[in-house]
Amino acid sequence: MRDLPKPQKTAEQMHEMREARWAPHRRRQAIKRIETKLGAANEIGRLTDRELFLVGVGLY
Repeated sequence: MRDLPKPQKTAEQMHEMREARWAPHRRRQAIKRIETKLGAANEIGRLTDRELFLVGVGLY
């Protein structure tokens, strides 16, 4: 068995393997990002147009 050549994987197969490996991590990150955005939106609440304008001017 040691003397037999290893089968070469195609670029497409390597890409699929890489995506399968990273998919759970990306899913967790997406869920975490959504939870963070929702938490921030709940904490801040609804901004009036004037408040939003003033925040934009402050950030500029």
